[in-house]
Amino acid sequence: MPNVSRLFIIMAIVFGILGFALGISMGINQDFTYRHLHAHINLIGWASLALLGVIYHVYPELERAALPRTHLVVAGLGTRYS
Repeated sequence: MPNVSRLFIIMAIVFGILGFALGISMGINQDFTYRHLHAHINLIGWASLALLGVIYHVYPELERAALPRTHLVVAGLGTRYS
């Protein structure tokens, strides 16, 4: 299994692309109905997951336990379904 930090970064990139695409779409159409969703995807999905990926990368000893994998799953589901 790839390391947890890499998976956090990959999830952050996916959420970043979704959030940026939504923001660009809202700007083009001048319809800001989904601004709260856009902010949530970017702050929780992109910024938080990227920060967690960097933390796990800087401190690799944190990845040795089973808890970081659980953290990855819970963070991914929490971002997706919140």
